[in-house]
Amino acid sequence: MLTHMRAAVTEVPLSAPSPQPSGRSVGTLTRSDPPWIEFYDEAELDGLTSIVWLRLGEPDRAEYHLHRTLGALHSDRVRNRAYYVAHLSLAQARQGDLALACSTGDQAAELLAKVRGSKRTTDTLANVRKLVVSSGSRELGALNCTERAQAWI
Repeated sequence: MLTHMRAAVTEVPLSAPSPQPSGRSVGTLTRSDPPWIEFYDEAELDGLTSIVWLRLGEPDRAEYHLHRTLGALHSDRVRNRAYYVAHLSLAQARQGDLALACSTGDQAAELLAKVRGSKRTTDTLANVRKLVVSSGSRELGALNCTERAQAWI
């Protein structure tokens, strides 16, 4: 919408006494958004923001946005929920909270079992498992997690 508004502004001559955008610009401004744009709601924007924070090495910031995403995500988007829960698990693991990361990873795997699989989600869960294994933790929870996590991937 902002791009269309900017395009309309550029079509107005600077010297025009009464600025009137062209019919093409007005038509563009009044046209409704395409149906696919509804997918990108606040939940999805927070989810995408969380992935950026994860890639920048800021798992605490990512976790904040993931909680916002999961709180706002439509209930019918089970595959997306599994994807973002897997990323929440990864953020928790990167913060060193392995037990919580494992529990969250289990939740992601349960959600993923309800829908058609997702390589992106299973790859994320595989990264969680790698972090748990590479931590060298001898805690019973972490050891059990590595066994359960094998089923995630």
